[in-house]
Amino acid sequence: MAGGVGIVLANANELPDKTPEEVLAALQNSDVDGFSGTVTQTADLGLPNSGTGSGAASLSSGEHKLGVMYSAEGNQARVSQQGDVKETSYVRDGEKLFKWDSQAGESFEYTLAGEAADTSIMPFAGWWPGAAADKAVASAKSAELSLGDPVNIAGYDAYTLIMTPTEDSTLAEKVEIAVEGESGMPIATNVYAKGGSEPVFSMAYDELNMTTPGPENFQAPEAAKAKDKGTLGVDGDEAALIGSGFTSIGTMETTEEEIKEYFVEEGLSGDAVQAWIDEAEQVEGGKILESTLVNAYLTDDGKLYVGSVTPETLVEAANGGTTP
Repeated sequence: MAGGVGIVLANANELPDKTPEEVLAALQNSDVDGFSGTVTQTADLGLPNSGTGSGAASLSSGEHKLGVMYSAEGNQARVSQQGDVKETSYVRDGEKLFKWDSQAGESFEYTLAGEAADTSIMPFAGWWPGAAADKAVASAKSAELSLGDPVNIAGYDAYTLIMTPTEDSTLAEKVEIAVEGESGMPIATNVYAKGGSEPVFSMAYDELNMTTPGPENFQAPEAAKAKDKGTLGVDGDEAALIGSGFTSIGTMETTEEEIKEYFVEEGLSGDAVQAWIDEAEQVEGGKILESTLVNAYLTDDGKLYVGSVTPETLVEAANGGTTP
C-alpha cells in the first residue's frame, strides 16, 4: 500500500490468510466500541486553494492533522482540525451535532434525523477518517477486488484491500483500504484518479488507541450558547441519487452564490472559489465545475449534478439518461 505525503507505512507481521471477499466482509461488519487517535490526511483534488486553512472544504488540498474520538455507547464522536488561524471541531452526542469555530468564537447546534442520524458517525462525512472507505465499500458491487501487501499502521497489522472500479465513466482508478486485522476497522485509505500514479486522497492514523473515550470528551465547546441551525436529514433536505456504485450522481437544487457560500464557510478563499466558477467550462444548458476526482454540472435553471464521473455522464444524466 503506497503512502501519501507525510505518511509512512511499514510491513505488517504475519496475518491469517484471507480472500479479498473475506477482508471486504470484515470491513463491512466492523464493530468497534470506541477509539481515539490522530490522523494525517492529504489531498490534491484540484479544488480552489484554502483560505483559512480549516474547515471541511479545506481538506480538499494539502496536508492536515485531525484528532478523532468515538464511542459507540450513546453514538458519540469528535473530530477536530487545527488550521493556520483557527480550530474547527465537530462534536456528535446522540442526535445532537455541534460545530465549533475558534476564530469566530461561535458554536452551532444541529438536530440529526433520518439518514443523517442513522447511517453516518459524522454527518459531515468528509471530516470522518473512515468516510472514503465507507463510500468505496458501498460501491463494492461495481469493483474488482484484490489484496496488496499487508501493512502495519500506528502499531496495528492490516490487510490491504484494493478495489478497482469496473465502470469506464468513473474518474476513480482504484481505492486501497488498510483493514485492521482483528476489528475490520479502516485505518488508512488511498484513492487514485485515472491517469495518476500517486493518491489524490490519502488518510492514515499516526496514533490509534482502541480504548473507548469517556463521555467528558464529547462535551461541545460553548454548547449552551450554540446557535440553533435546525434539523439535518429531514425528508426532502437531502440530495437525490441517480445510479449506484462509483458512477452514482447526487442531485440537488442550488445556485452559484450558494455554492460559493458553502465553500467559503468551510474554509476556502472566496476569490479562488469565484475564479473557479467563472472559469468553468460552458456547455449547453449550464457549466461544468471540474476537479481531479469529482465533477459537477450546474444547469442554467439551478440544478446541480455531482459525481466521480466524466462531464459527459453528468450532462447525460441531467437530460434523463442513466449512469452505467
